[in-house]
Amino acid sequence: AGNDLCNNELGKGVETSLEKCTDAVIFDNSNTVHLQAIYNMILTVCIVIILCFGMGLVAMDMQSILMDPIERLATVFRAVASVFIDSTVKEAKPRRSSGTGAGKPANE
Repeated sequence: AGNDLCNNELGKGVETSLEKCTDAVIFDNSNTVHLQAIYNMILTVCIVIILCFGMGLVAMDMQSILMDPIERLATVFRAVASVFIDSTVKEAKPRRSSGTGAGKPANE
């Protein structure tokens, strides 16, 4: 590689050929990267805990705002339906047919 020019923000127009490079600097960022990974895991766990707590609060609110009134309404409907069903059963009397019905013998 001949005269390649570096076009990044730090060194505009700086030659970066390996033939002319006499010094090299190696940075060991492994501790920093490891620490950042630990912080990111801690942050993820904290976010999960906060979201679970929030979901629990929403579930409690949904139970009190939505489900309890629906259960009370279902109880009222069952009570009203049982009143109507009981009154319908008491009013209904067995009927005797005068003619022959389908599938019944004529001697009844």
